[in-house]
Amino acid sequence: MLVLYGIFSDYLDGFIARKTDTISEWGKILDPFADKFTALLLFLYTVMIGYIPLWFLIVEILRDLVIVSGSLFIRKLRGSVPMSVMSGKWSVNALSAYWMSAFFLPNVLWLKQFWLGCTLALMLFSLIDYLHRFKQIKNGLKLN
Repeated sequence: MLVLYGIFSDYLDGFIARKTDTISEWGKILDPFADKFTALLLFLYTVMIGYIPLWFLIVEILRDLVIVSGSLFIRKLRGSVPMSVMSGKWSVNALSAYWMSAFFLPNVLWLKQFWLGCTLALMLFSLIDYLHRFKQIKNGLKLN
């Protein structure tokens, strides 16, 4: 239940910030950090109990490190942190679905495999999307 509350409150917070135009630099830094920290704890636990493979957690951590490094590079270069891209939100949704299927329905292998595949595809797509966006910003695209 706490996981569902966390997901709901995260979306509500972002929705309100966008609708009221109260997006801040600190919010653009702290919100993804909190999301990644929470996901790390949940996935670490599910790896420890054998519901999710270790290689998946390593792939997710490496992907996040690349994205965070790119954001920090853009912040240093342009003085502001870029907002997340929509494909990153899709990736997080798939990641949540994968975790929930693995944790709550560990014996429904086809469902775990389905969400594993979707999550990996969206993680790759969003990584490419982020790298493309970072390159555009580096080359002069206005930050949001």
